[in-house]
Amino acid sequence: MHFYLPGMRELHLSLHFFDNVYECIKMIEDSRFQPVLQLYRTAMAEYRDAAKPSSNNLLTMQIAAEDECRDSLRHFIRERTDELLAHDDDHFRETGGKIDGILASHKVHNGMTADEKTKWIDALTTELWEKIDPVELLLTGMAECLTELNRANWSFSELSKARNDEIEGRILTSAIMTSRKEMNRAYQEAADFINAMALYNGEADYAGVIDRVNLLVREAAMQTADAN
Repeated sequence: MHFYLPGMRELHLSLHFFDNVYECIKMIEDSRFQPVLQLYRTAMAEYRDAAKPSSNNLLTMQIAAEDECRDSLRHFIRERTDELLAHDDDHFRETGGKIDGILASHKVHNGMTADEKTKWIDALTTELWEKIDPVELLLTGMAECLTELNRANWSFSELSKARNDEIEGRILTSAIMTSRKEMNRAYQEAADFINAMALYNGEADYAGVIDRVNLLVREAAMQTADAN
């Protein structure tokens, strides 16, 4: 069955499809088909490797750096608030009390996910900016810290989205595109070879494989239509 391979753009869908096809066609024992099968296996391995995000990816390091920055700034806010609460100046103690009250209403819990932490920081900084006079934040040294915390939180969120896009295959690298072209070619050569053998030798030896592959094609075609 003919299938327009470039239309299957979703990375994980294509990996799953080519893997399943391989599980079907590897059952063909004809010696003439083995070189074609080997080319398919090689193309599949290269495509799968290209799709794997690098464990030492720059995005991963940047995300970790911004998360560390967020944590250090949160600790600074807590420490600075304690200093204000113990300050000799009544006005500073009053400001510290306001900040402490807001911090108390935004409790941190153990096991907080990265996404929960992002939302927690956003809610905290928003309330601090809204309920504390900006001049007081500036005089107490909190304004600069909150500005940097907002920046780090936004950067962490955007970098995480980019990382997720990479993991899900929504970011196509040149390696992925090149290996995908080779994978498409290997699949088509295998399909053409099987069809030719069925025509030449009769379908009896290949009907089961062809039926299973055609079922995968129909399923992939429907999933591709839904995705697009």
